[in-house]
Amino acid sequence: MLKLTALLLTTFTATSVAAQNATAVLDDGTRIDVVASSKVGSFMVVTELGRLRSQGEQISLLLDTSEEIRLLEPLRDLDYALWVARLSERGHLLRLAAETPALEQRALLFDTLRIWGRRLDPLPPDTPRQDRAAALWERALKTNETQLAFLVGALETEISPTYGRQSDEPSLVSWRNALDSKYPTQRWAAVRLAGAQRDANAEIDLLNVSLKDPDLWVALEAGHALYVTDPEGATYRWAYEMVTSRSKELARRCATQLAKWSRPDARTARFVASRLRGSTLFQQRNACGAGGSLPYGTSGSEITKNSVLEVASPSTLVMTFLADTIQRVADSAELPVPAPEGVPEEATPETLRKAQAEAWRKAFLGR
Repeated sequence: MLKLTALLLTTFTATSVAAQNATAVLDDGTRIDVVASSKVGSFMVVTELGRLRSQGEQISLLLDTSEEIRLLEPLRDLDYALWVARLSERGHLLRLAAETPALEQRALLFDTLRIWGRRLDPLPPDTPRQDRAAALWERALKTNETQLAFLVGALETEISPTYGRQSDEPSLVSWRNALDSKYPTQRWAAVRLAGAQRDANAEIDLLNVSLKDPDLWVALEAGHALYVTDPEGATYRWAYEMVTSRSKELARRCATQLAKWSRPDARTARFVASRLRGSTLFQQRNACGAGGSLPYGTSGSEITKNSVLEVASPSTLVMTFLADTIQRVADSAELPVPAPEGVPEEATPETLRKAQAEAWRKAFLGR
């Protein structure tokens, strides 16, 4: 009798879910929305977004989760981050993919979907291995919606660091073209791809995006891609631009990048500061005296190990200021976040971001 009841329950669940929101529960506890034709006991887990990459787990249960999604909906306006987390852990990817996030919510949503994308394979099973990355990138270039995040995640599983070597993966030319897109999501995808490739040839482009992209979300993602590729060079160059720039907006952007990526990695910042003070170039300049100089273009490679981001032969004054600034970046890891000044309670998120960037700029410059 118990076996018959279980069989009837399974049959009822499988048939009724087909017309509703079908969510599969795998035998390892993973939950994910699946296509209506899915069956209990199947090892093939197919979603509207692609096949789930698994380690042999099978579908142990199919649920109609339409009501669950509906009950979670009010949480969206109360606590967006918690709402995204709840839907993600319950595998409701289609609801998340249907989102049109506010500007300040894109990073959270796209990162959540990108991580899921690493577990999904949207390509036909017979796609040749050497063509997979290019096929995914071609699809990515045709969308600027949230589905792009899944494709970027899938791409990251196909791409290996090239370090400048020739590769069958999407070329620098291809992703550089995407940097000119009017869609921030496309530019985000391009810098994610560049970060995955760890290619030093991309560093100048990533630096420019990190400093000049009008969308802070894209700029910060470019900063991350640059930092994972060349942490010493990125720290050095952001500090250099902040110290020497006549534009307060550019200096604030540099401070934001330093606070976001270099500050938590105090050891690297401390290392760059010590290299600046101990470099042969610095010592030679000091030996020349206040009125002396070295030929322009004198190598400063001792500073950041031949980073392409290094600026040739900065003055002794700039190098001293740089060393002190980067040391403050390192020291700030153990200090509280500086409080922005003069910000009214009703300030917009954009005003708050600018005020915080200015607070970081002053802290790093010792003002």
